[in-house]
Amino acid sequence: MPVSLLNSLVNELESEGISNKHLQFLQALTIFHPSLKLSLPPKGGIDSVITALLSQLRHDQPEAGPVYWSHRCWALVYWQPIYLAVYSVHRHNSWISFKDFQLGFNGKQTSGFYFSNSNWLKESNVIRIKSNIIQHQALELKTLLDTFFSQLSSVIKINTINAWRLVADCILLVILEFEEFSNEQKIDYSYQWLRALKLYDKRNTPHSQLKVIHKQKTCYNKKNIDQDKTSQLVLDRKSCCMHFLIDAKNPCDTCNKY
Repeated sequence: MPVSLLNSLVNELESEGISNKHLQFLQALTIFHPSLKLSLPPKGGIDSVITALLSQLRHDQPEAGPVYWSHRCWALVYWQPIYLAVYSVHRHNSWISFKDFQLGFNGKQTSGFYFSNSNWLKESNVIRIKSNIIQHQALELKTLLDTFFSQLSSVIKINTINAWRLVADCILLVILEFEEFSNEQKIDYSYQWLRALKLYDKRNTPHSQLKVIHKQKTCYNKKNIDQDKTSQLVLDRKSCCMHFLIDAKNPCDTCNKY
């Protein structure tokens, strides 16, 4: 992020009387993902946000149909709380209270977030074991997402299993962004989050998972041809975002239907 933009953000937050603890968290969060920032107080609740998003999706992608609209709307409302939750646990050893959380909305799409109570960042002074912090944050997050899902499913049909598989994917995608963790740590944390959120099916299979793939790289030099095996941790998706419904010839990069 450019220094001028970061300084502008700092000045804006300080003018709103935000505590130094929250200010430092928000600064670091915006560096981690520039779209994650405080918004102005929204005019309506999640019901009005979902109604407006669905209306916009119907207007922008009329050919995609209700299956796409419902899943795209779901993705637009869940991703910011997930990023906040996973980021706070693994970068700040803290958790977010979502009791007073609201999505920011600019009239066409979700934009930032807002807390009506200033005491939303909880430091883990008592809970010090990472797995316990994950459990606590997962409970807060699941309560919020259950509310979002209940509201969405009351106005449009959406596949429940696929919807929560998308949530699992998002959780693991955030974990993949933490370069300070080894592959083994990322896999361990992924299972902890999925267990805490109960994102498993009836056969006790996780809704998503991380897996290591091995690639063989050939290196040529003047004397020999060397075979160098490298490994990469990737997301093994079971979900479908339904993007292919816009254009079957142009599915998303990780589509598991094509």
